[in-house]
Amino acid sequence: MKGIRRLPLGVALLTSLSFVGIGSTDFVHAQTGPTNISESQALDHAKAILQVPSEFKLSSESFSNDQNGNAFYNFGFSYTSPDNQNEWINITVDAKSGLITSYDRSSSATGFVYPLPVSSAQAQKLAISWAQKLYPHYVNQVKIQPLAPMSGALNQVVNYQYNFERVVNGIPAPFNGFSITIDQNGTLVSADENWNQAVFPSDKHVMSIVKANQIYKRDLHLYQAYWSNWSANGQAVPYLTYQQVVGNYSAWWNNQYSDPNLRISGIPVIDALTGQPVDAAGKNTALPVYTPVHAIVPGGKQQSIGSVLVNWTEQKALDVAKSMLKIPGNAKLSAANQNTSLPNGDVTWDFSWTVPGGDQYSATVDSTYGILTNFNEWSTKIPMTGGSSVSGKKITQSQVTSAAIAFVKKALPGDSGGIAVIPSNYSAQQGKVLTNFLIEPLISGIPDISDTGNITVDAKTGDVTTYYTNFQLGKTKFPSPRQAITQAKAKNDWTAGQPLQLVYLQTQPGFDKASGITPQGKVILAYAPTGNIIENGTVMDATTGQFMSASGSTPAYTGKINDIGNVAQADQIQLLVQHGLLAVDANGNVHPNQDMTREQFVKLVVDALGRNQPLPFANQLGVYQNAMAMTNSASSGYSEVYSAFVNGWLNNGQVFEPNQPITRGDAAQLLARALGYSELLGHPELFQLNAGDASAIPSNQFAGDAIASTLGLLPLQSGAFHPDGNVTIADAAQAVVGMVSDYSSSQGIFNVGVTAGGATVSN
Repeated sequence: MKGIRRLPLGVALLTSLSFVGIGSTDFVHAQTGPTNISESQALDHAKAILQVPSEFKLSSESFSNDQNGNAFYNFGFSYTSPDNQNEWINITVDAKSGLITSYDRSSSATGFVYPLPVSSAQAQKLAISWAQKLYPHYVNQVKIQPLAPMSGALNQVVNYQYNFERVVNGIPAPFNGFSITIDQNGTLVSADENWNQAVFPSDKHVMSIVKANQIYKRDLHLYQAYWSNWSANGQAVPYLTYQQVVGNYSAWWNNQYSDPNLRISGIPVIDALTGQPVDAAGKNTALPVYTPVHAIVPGGKQQSIGSVLVNWTEQKALDVAKSMLKIPGNAKLSAANQNTSLPNGDVTWDFSWTVPGGDQYSATVDSTYGILTNFNEWSTKIPMTGGSSVSGKKITQSQVTSAAIAFVKKALPGDSGGIAVIPSNYSAQQGKVLTNFLIEPLISGIPDISDTGNITVDAKTGDVTTYYTNFQLGKTKFPSPRQAITQAKAKNDWTAGQPLQLVYLQTQPGFDKASGITPQGKVILAYAPTGNIIENGTVMDATTGQFMSASGSTPAYTGKINDIGNVAQADQIQLLVQHGLLAVDANGNVHPNQDMTREQFVKLVVDALGRNQPLPFANQLGVYQNAMAMTNSASSGYSEVYSAFVNGWLNNGQVFEPNQPITRGDAAQLLARALGYSELLGHPELFQLNAGDASAIPSNQFAGDAIASTLGLLPLQSGAFHPDGNVTIADAAQAVVGMVSDYSSSQGIFNVGVTAGGATVSN
């Protein structure tokens, strides 16, 4: 698990912004030799340093070790008080040194509240204090990283996770460090240590960054591909992208404690001493290059898959399937089931046949568009793979490839010039015939990699045994290749967005069959592409040069926000940014005084509460069709607007205007409905609003305005509510954070007391 290195006690802890002084702390039972400490010593030390409350009683204890000779004591504690028996603590202690290698505790926090009992600044001080107590031998060798993003809905317990990354010779070593998590009440809920005895090479003979960047651009291979973003609105929206050729390259290094803005985000990783690209196993490697994709019939027919409606009957679909497939004459149709294929809403037929002796066949036909989408053969006599002959003759790769292409041409006869059959590198084995192929549509000669299919040919018979496609039928509006930036500009933008940084990395040699262990890798000094795009599969929009993550979302911003220094709602803005709910531009600005559109505000409310509803398939919006007529299905807030209608937060009798600024009056209505006050909005007589313009507020808005003002979500401005005034980003931050706090504290159920003076809104 963990190798422990005894280091001199330090007195300074590096932070990402400044140096923080750390006082010396004694370390109980710290051992410099191999002598084990006893279990009772480990338990006493852990209870003392972690200040385990007396109400927690020891409920389990065990001893474990790993293949590298490290040994550990594991202790479990349970809370004995009858009012809460679900709290627990788990601790792991190194049996040789007494170092606490992991600590986990259930949080006593029950939900989001604002103001937070403990701010991020206070939590950081607590984390540093715990670092002194838990890891005093390491604190002079780490750099505390920016607060880890707290992505997702706001109505959840806030945990502050601080990662402490090792630094050697001023160079990050992201494979070593420790993390400490403090909850919103200031309680230590997690600590995890990962530190080993490693030999670090000298940095005296490192190549220049200029030379490294030359190698980076030389070995950076990009290709154009159409790729669909599913997360923006629940529908497949095709983008023209540049993607990096990665193949089977083992590029994803262990950087567990790294700064979120210092993630190894691609290839090549370049040995800083030799200039050679290296893989994660530490071996010099030839980087993969892109092999152009060609249609199975160059210049052949190009009919977009799913562009022609045929609406076959069951019998027609069955006849076509039988004529296309090698179904034996003695096969019996055993099942025929009709389905509505999702997400397209078209009709498919599933057919199954059985043959005396046990062989089985199945096929799926999309009868709406007349396409064979699936075929499988299960034979009791012929293996699916293996073998190398047909009637005693050796089968060649050319014969297998030809069989796959012939089948696809028959299955998709109208698109032979717009379909490619590509050998699958993942199925290649040394000295064996490659039998598995990818099927990719081509749009203007560019592969649509989101719509791949698959076909397998039996290496013994030359027959197709599996065929599968999952094409999104009828998908149109592909960006034109003429809109793409040049390959040279794409390389410049890519290297600028994921720049090289000098880092220490530990190689990962993998499991050794001979010894039966996974040896510890060596440390190398490398230039590695880094950046805040941390997902494998990162793509670049070829029309804008901007990065898009594989999920279609943008990782939460972790840097400094530059334009909120004098903004009263700075704390709320920071909180929303940390959850990825507010965007920060490339210059680090959030533009707090900018007006929010109706769609932006709806998106913020829905996402903050985590109340996004599944979109209907094929844009079948039902009763909300007319109200959403002006909302662009490709916009990032489309699904949230739909969700707001489904949740009853928007008026379905009124067409939603997404790009208009949202007024304070409209925002108040939405907030009140989201808080569960819908039934009260039609009773303005129950409410009082001590505002200079109260008499001018329409009766159908009065209750919502009163609720939003009373709860402090939209405070009065110069003594008036101003229902027609616009809501700025800063205003929205205050309103939404306050709304979520009220919602969480009462789990969405509020008390309304009617008094002689009107309604009293409280939680």
